[in-house]
Amino acid sequence: MSPADHHNEGSQDPVPSAPPEQPQQQQGGTAGVDASTQSRCPLLPLSNAPQQMEMIDPPRGPYYNTAVEQAFTNSPWSDGLCDCFSDQSSCLLMVLVPLWPVLMHQILTRAQPRDEPYPLGLPSPAAVSWVYAVAVIAGLLDIPGLNFAGWVISVYLMYDAARTVVRFYNIQDPERSTPVWLVVKSLFCQCCLLGQVARHVNRATGFAQSQVLIHHHLPQPEVNREPRDLERAE
Repeated sequence: MSPADHHNEGSQDPVPSAPPEQPQQQQGGTAGVDASTQSRCPLLPLSNAPQQMEMIDPPRGPYYNTAVEQAFTNSPWSDGLCDCFSDQSSCLLMVLVPLWPVLMHQILTRAQPRDEPYPLGLPSPAAVSWVYAVAVIAGLLDIPGLNFAGWVISVYLMYDAARTVVRFYNIQDPERSTPVWLVVKSLFCQCCLLGQVARHVNRATGFAQSQVLIHHHLPQPEVNREPRDLERAE
């Protein structure tokens, strides 16, 4: 072999070797995440749906009866707007303005559906009651601007509570339970509306006894009537 041929043979490129095998990714891993990293810090799956809020039944009082609650559902208000003396406990709370939030708390805890948000983005009935208390007291102060803001907030919270009870019990009073009428009563007779709503809720949930209203709302038993005597055919 000549030196030229030997030189040409040595200058030829060597046969390329196969690339090194890459370690296969373990099954069940996440793309772009090392297996050791995933074992130390497991990733939560994104397909898990958020848990739904659990419905909580409202509290029941010592006079609670299923028939009574049904009687106050799909029916008019338990009494009139000015029937304040029909329930002594709520009447005493209505007389003292700083105690109005107590009635508001009773309404929200005993009739507020759990799947509905509270007004103003507040998290609980207690928070609504505290804001209502501050708004009512601010509305009584002789401070321009502050009293007006407190009055507006208290009217809005009263309207929202009354509207909630109307939907919750499906109050059948189209002339006096429309949103317009609830706004008017919240503006000019907030005390009376607060008492009327609280009395209806307390009687429906068994926290107030009202035998007269129960007798009035419950369906009366049917009376067997004898058929008329047939005329004698002579």
